[in-house]
Amino acid sequence: MASQKPRLTKMRRIFGVVFLVSIGFLALSGVMSHVAAQPLPPRGPFTVVGLALVLVLSISYLTLIVSLIGFASTTALIWRADRREARTADIERKRQEIELEKARLELEKVKQEQREVATDPASLHWQLANARNSLRLVQERKSQYVMETDVPLQLIKEEQLLLERITELEQRIAELE
Repeated sequence: MASQKPRLTKMRRIFGVVFLVSIGFLALSGVMSHVAAQPLPPRGPFTVVGLALVLVLSISYLTLIVSLIGFASTTALIWRADRREARTADIERKRQEIELEKARLELEKVKQEQREVATDPASLHWQLANARNSLRLVQERKSQYVMETDVPLQLIKEEQLLLERITELEQRIAELE
């Protein structure tokens, strides 16, 4: 479909140009009919200028009608393609909204489970023991350095974060008990 729409647009432009050219020929044939209306000596039932005028008018009207039909049909096809693309985009947008809503509901479910775990004293005691064990490991690693200035900054940050986490867990356990 992606390659068809530019082709339709190109055809529409061609039909539009042919339509305008045929209108130009009609205007020219109007001028010719005015010239042909001047009296000439008769040479038979039809004069050469009269036959040429009838031929030019016939071809011009035929071209005008065909190009008008082509221009209208390609315009209608482009409009249909645009409507179809709009419907497809709307369906895709709705599908993405549904997926987003599903993800939002899953996130709410996970948050609810985390809140339930966060209020469970056994879970809090397990988290506290785990944080204390991690703090002990960080402190052991820190003790391997002779000078305090040689300790990597990341170890110092980890130790501070673990101390804050332990304090927070102890406060929450105290609130629940």
